Amino acid sequence: MNIVPVIKLVAGAATSLGAGAVVGNVITATTPVGMKLASKILVGVGGVTLAAVAGDAAGGYIERMIQSTVDGFKGGVKLGKDVSEGKTTFKDGYADTVTDIAEGQKDEPTES
Repeated sequence: MNIVPVIKLVAGAATSLGAGAVVGNVITATTPVGMKLASKILVGVGGVTLAAVAGDAAGGYIERMIQSTVDGFKGGVKLGKDVSEGKTTFKDGYADTVTDIAEGQKDEPTES
């Protein structure tokens, strides 16, 4: 079972609700008490909209960070597999075997 979508859903929802609550509290704390009814309605609508936008942005950010972390681990697992087979190729065009990595050598380019 792939648990990553569940983690992204839960973390995204919690972050979104948290950010929305913070924005809502800021708006409540900074809204004057003696406002007219029309102004209260407008501030309420604007506050809900602002809280929703902030929550959506925060939730999306967390989901992207989780996905990039998962992608990083997948890349690391692939690298580990390549290293164990002695065929690691680096972006700079050099390749090392497991023995070369253990000895700290990376001086001569090899063909892949």
